[in-house]
Amino acid sequence: MYLEESEITTKSIENIFSGAFLNIVKINDDGFSVTGPDSIISTSVFNQAERKVIHFRHTIQIQHISEQEAALICNEVNASVSMVKVNTLTYDSGEIAILSSYQMTYEKGVIRHQVMSNYRWFEKIVPHLLRTYFGNNL
Repeated sequence: MYLEESEITTKSIENIFSGAFLNIVKINDDGFSVTGPDSIISTSVFNQAERKVIHFRHTIQIQHISEQEAALICNEVNASVSMVKVNTLTYDSGEIAILSSYQMTYEKGVIRHQVMSNYRWFEKIVPHLLRTYFGNNL
């Protein structure tokens, strides 16, 4: 089923996921977290209405690695993986995390299946690239 651009809200995006029987936890008015029965990761989904973008994100803490080393690995990942981008985050406590993200536009509308398909690809790619590139530091 097709959603017109004017019909796309955080709630309508949330309904796509709940219609697929996925577990949803509200984060704020712009986003929610979603996990499926076979999910390895929890994915945050945000509606960036001003940019007409649905943003998928996953954050995981890493250990035994410096911020500089993590950033170099992120650069390597970004050079070889085109769908998902990864960045380092450093918390005030000094802990380092990896933010994996993917953005899909919904300018002029979107097919519900397309949202779910992109989510499923994100859910498959992120654990694989994290294990491949950061395996010893997870």
